[in-house]
Amino acid sequence: MIEKSSRVNLYLKSLLVIAAILIGLAVFEIFTRFIIFSKSNPTTQIIGTCKKKDTYLYTAFIPNSRCSYKTKEWSATYVINSLGFRDFEYSLDKPNNTYRILIMGDSFFEGVGVDIENTAGKILERKIKQNSKLPVEVIQVGTAGWSPLLEYLYLVKFGIKFHPDLVIQTINATDFKDEYFFDSHLTPEAKKILQSEESSDLITAPNLKVFDVSDSSSQSTNKQSEVAKIKSFLTSHFILFKNLETLKNAYSRRFQKDKISDNLFAITELQKPKDYNDAFKRPEKYILKNRELLDKNGTDFLLVVFPHGQVLNGQEWKDGRLDYGFKRGVTYSNRALDDLISWSHDVGIDALDLTSDMRQASGSRKLFFDQDGHWNENGHRVFADLLADQIFKKTYIK
Repeated sequence: MIEKSSRVNLYLKSLLVIAAILIGLAVFEIFTRFIIFSKSNPTTQIIGTCKKKDTYLYTAFIPNSRCSYKTKEWSATYVINSLGFRDFEYSLDKPNNTYRILIMGDSFFEGVGVDIENTAGKILERKIKQNSKLPVEVIQVGTAGWSPLLEYLYLVKFGIKFHPDLVIQTINATDFKDEYFFDSHLTPEAKKILQSEESSDLITAPNLKVFDVSDSSSQSTNKQSEVAKIKSFLTSHFILFKNLETLKNAYSRRFQKDKISDNLFAITELQKPKDYNDAFKRPEKYILKNRELLDKNGTDFLLVVFPHGQVLNGQEWKDGRLDYGFKRGVTYSNRALDDLISWSHDVGIDALDLTSDMRQASGSRKLFFDQDGHWNENGHRVFADLLADQIFKKTYIK
């Protein structure tokens, strides 16, 4: 009886300890949510929903959706067209005698921070139309986080159906880190495309649907590990865990700079990261796959690289750079983009580096938001003007 009574007491004490921990977490959560959090402004205020998990592309825009984003520096409304990207409406069938350009990229070509009319793709379209005898369409399919791997999947799965005359793939420093992430988060459906010996044959398969955002969230979630599900639930529903995750990420950004696989901007550090050479394998692989696919379809391909603010000079992105451990007044390394351009020329890919021209332009005006780190309207305009000039110089448009 004494032994049984001791076990009961032990269970009761254990339950009391667990209850005390849960009550403590609940109190701290309430304190964080209603006292600390209510007195601070979220980095980005979002109204509406424009994105969902995607079976092939990790995330994608929801066709015909609308949402708004607002920060202390900018506000923008997203209107997503019927084909699932932030741009005006375009038909899959190319109009007769029309020169069509498809430009792919990440959040810069999603147009973070500006209205659609002021994005690089739309400025580029207007600029080329002014100097071309042919009608011109520039279709902009950028999505935050996209890297060469996802852009290849998009091109195979959907983009090639636009029958573009020219595809422009844009690359910046964050693509190297993003490739590590997406390579480890591929769904079975995406792997099936990548493992196919002739991926381009999938385009004409009668049973292949345009990437689906209607039920992809549940499909992708089922593939996650249990630990990842728990982590996602806690950070999504509890401010306490969300803040802990934010602190962990902030520590990583500032202090774990020796590996590109761990840090978004490590590749721009003055000292070469440990995994520098390895970081090129994935983007180079999928850039080549894009070129091969487009060659089979008789489509021109242009690779364009551009820098982030800390690489242009010591004044651009002057506030946000501090969160990543970069110093004001210091210009960081463009080594990776230089090396990617050299590799591109070696393998016969037409490539363009806009770093030098954008650096010159930034001497008279800011091209990046101080905190956010994306282009402001000046940045979009400068990029579009420089690219338009090169497109005509390279005589893509006859």
